[in-house]
Amino acid sequence: MAEKRSNESLTEDTVTPIPKKIKNDVITNILASETCESIEPTSLPSTLPKNDAAFDLELSRLDHYEIIWFNSDVDNPLKLNRLRKISDYVKFFDNIENCRDYIEIVATASDKSALFLVSSGPLAKKLVLAVHHLNSISSIHCLINAYSEEEWMTNDPKIKIHVALQPLLKSLLQNVDHYSKDHENQNIFDLTSNTTEQENTTDNIESWWPKLVYIIVHLPYPQDCFQRFLTIMRKYYSTNPSELRHIDQLELSYSSTTNRNPIQEYTKDTFLYRMVNRVLRQKNIQFMFLFAFFLRDLFQQLKYEHEKFLRTQLKNSKVTVYRGQIMSKTEIEKLKDSIGNMVTSSFMSTTFDPAMSEIYLGTSMPDDELQSILFEIELNLAEKSFPYADISTISWFPSESETLLMPGLEFKMTENSIYYNVERKIWLAKLELVSDTIEKVEDRMLEGFGERRKMRYYIDLLMETLTDFCSATTSLIETVFNQLMELFPREKWILAVKMSCLAQYNIERDFNYTLALPNWDQALKYWLEYQDDEELNADIAIGRIYYDIGTIYYFYIKHTGKARENFDLSIKHYQIAIKKGLTSSEQINIYEYLHEMYGKKLLISVIETDSHTDDDEVKEIQSMIIKYLELQLESMLKCYDINDKRISIAVEQLTSYYDQFDMYDEELCLSKKLLKLYRKDSSEKNSEKIVALLEKIISIYFVHKDDQETAMMYQSQLEERITGNDTQAADDFIIDYRQNGGEEVDPDDTEQPMRRWSTTD
Repeated sequence: MAEKRSNESLTEDTVTPIPKKIKNDVITNILASETCESIEPTSLPSTLPKNDAAFDLELSRLDHYEIIWFNSDVDNPLKLNRLRKISDYVKFFDNIENCRDYIEIVATASDKSALFLVSSGPLAKKLVLAVHHLNSISSIHCLINAYSEEEWMTNDPKIKIHVALQPLLKSLLQNVDHYSKDHENQNIFDLTSNTTEQENTTDNIESWWPKLVYIIVHLPYPQDCFQRFLTIMRKYYSTNPSELRHIDQLELSYSSTTNRNPIQEYTKDTFLYRMVNRVLRQKNIQFMFLFAFFLRDLFQQLKYEHEKFLRTQLKNSKVTVYRGQIMSKTEIEKLKDSIGNMVTSSFMSTTFDPAMSEIYLGTSMPDDELQSILFEIELNLAEKSFPYADISTISWFPSESETLLMPGLEFKMTENSIYYNVERKIWLAKLELVSDTIEKVEDRMLEGFGERRKMRYYIDLLMETLTDFCSATTSLIETVFNQLMELFPREKWILAVKMSCLAQYNIERDFNYTLALPNWDQALKYWLEYQDDEELNADIAIGRIYYDIGTIYYFYIKHTGKARENFDLSIKHYQIAIKKGLTSSEQINIYEYLHEMYGKKLLISVIETDSHTDDDEVKEIQSMIIKYLELQLESMLKCYDINDKRISIAVEQLTSYYDQFDMYDEELCLSKKLLKLYRKDSSEKNSEKIVALLEKIISIYFVHKDDQETAMMYQSQLEERITGNDTQAADDFIIDYRQNGGEEVDPDDTEQPMRRWSTTD
């Protein structure tokens, strides 16, 4: 679906004058005397109240461009209104040196914005001649007297001469719109790439951004979030009466927690729709947390509508939706070069009607700067993903048959999926929905926990997300956790998670344990204050910190005594945490840390005792390694698909220890259990794994059990599998002749069950 919302008209009869008090406040803030030698540039609107310390408007502005107005008559309310319809962010100067210096600073900045300069007054020409050569200036609009027009004749195409305000504003709007369409549509997807350079940016499938969106829409938010949002939006749009009215209307319609319709509010043609998607595409953290409560509401309603949508499509396995999009030529090339998987970076409006999606699309030639592209999106209804749904019945525009897609949906595009259609003069691209890579926690796993416990779970997941991907920086970590503390000022344990996150960054990015250890010590101090907080189960975090510190002493500092000491503390707190209750993913992680620590303790025990190893201690440690490996695998088999790589890794680890400790009965038990699971899943799909397990079973019976008869029966089954003559009977049963009478039985039925350990041990 082509973007349906457009800039509002700039005609005079649509502009409501700014109320006198607001006008006077704005003018007082932005005007200074022409005779003043040094005037700092002033932003419109003014900065936020001091009590919003975590929200910096200057740093959080959403436009990738700036409008600079030199020597302007800002006492004109009509002009201020019109400017705000072009941009949310304008800088005013009446001192030529300050203006020129600011432009040069922006031009040399690493994250420089495009500049649109409006210049008027007696010094206008002097400023233009000083800066027009800078590449960061996209266009210059000069307001002059009619009689001096000849003096301004220039060959520079980016200088526009105007003798009246209305044509100047219209030209400025056209230039800004052209730039916005080119720039903003560059980020509708996070793209994969085969190049090393691209892998080091945030724009790839392994980005932290989709996971951050997932976490944010699951966090609980305090009730005052909506009022804080309204306060900041009123400051942001303080000179835009039209959007101020929209904010007032939103407050009236959204104040009731029982009758909220976030999808309807989102689809209205207001600042909310534009700002939400701009925030998501730009990955603007401060605005992201400001909108977080609304993103959560949108997600929950869309999830509900998604389930309804699936029930209406029971006879279909797939549906196809369409979206028309204007994109830059550069972005088209990026799409062509990024064959593979991609993720939606913002909400995406689509329609079942391809004709509807082309209404606003138009045509384009291959060399045009802006290109028209039609996406044909195939939604496989069986794939697990972020929600999407037909929202026609609740949209503000019901006639558009809109299907709304959540940010974070993952799609596949093949090499021949995108091409230019000469006859239609548009690009065509076909996308297919695939299961996303973000692990979802089943709601039932968190049902028994309170809101603070859920919040701790998701903030822990946030820490893992920020430290797992190379795109995270200390600045990003600081920003994210500062925003969380602004939302939840009473939850000081969030500072503990922040310090742990910084410590992980110190190790994984800087390889600097001298910075990491003090951060972990500070995190421990915060967490220990919450050790008696049953709801939070702080022992999970404390156990992890001691594990990390022990690992540093083990691998980096080579101090086995300190490593053992911290591992013992970690084991103690993890065992306490297990008794308090865990989610399935927490169980899996903790069991993994526990068997790893016992493995390291086994090596430490051998090193410290040299050749005089304590056999009882070794056996105890071996028993604990096996115990927690089996518990980890048992938990994985309940949560993951049998073909998940994580299960394969856990099985490989467990069988390796079985071999090392001569536990062949246990290895046989595990191998036969997996054999049944792979056959139940699909004998054909899992043929290679079944063959490998049969070979392992045969080897154990031959070499370690000295049972050639049973080994030969599995050998027969293996041969049938390899030659393709496998039968259901051969797959499901092994005939074993017992020596005491030759009775036929299923040997799998005579196995001892896989050892079950109590999670309270």
